[in-house]
Amino acid sequence: MRKKHNKSLKLFSIFLMLLIILSVLIISQALKPVNRVKKASVKIARDVADIKRVDDFYWFNRGENYYTVIGSNSKGEKKVVFIPQDGSEALVMDQSQGVSEEEVIQSMLDVDEVKRIRKLSLGVHDKEPVWEVVVTNQSNQIDYYLINFETGNISQTLKNI
Repeated sequence: MRKKHNKSLKLFSIFLMLLIILSVLIISQALKPVNRVKKASVKIARDVADIKRVDDFYWFNRGENYYTVIGSNSKGEKKVVFIPQDGSEALVMDQSQGVSEEEVIQSMLDVDEVKRIRKLSLGVHDKEPVWEVVVTNQSNQIDYYLINFETGNISQTLKNI
């Protein structure tokens, strides 16, 4: 009886290990495109804005894809680099010209309907730098907010998606 129990436990352990290995392989394969895009975007940010230390990376898709890199240059200045996927010229701004992620989070938490912030990304929409904020509202539905990067004002809202 004990041998059957040990054999079952051994088979279960092997199955569990195979499942974990398979999961890790699937996740690593799924992340390859994101890592490749991030690496290329950081290289562009280094070239066009002298970024030496990267603090954040965002993948923004609202009609057009933008990859946004936030970091510090060799002078210690915080820069934001908006890189369009289509290969056109990157937009470089000082971080101080806009609202930070923390400021956006705080302003969204002050909105009565917001229950939970699900996603934040920074990019360009209609030629304006914006924060896209995806939230769960009090009715457990999804709301989208576009917040102007420079002013911090809500420029567009889609509710109850």
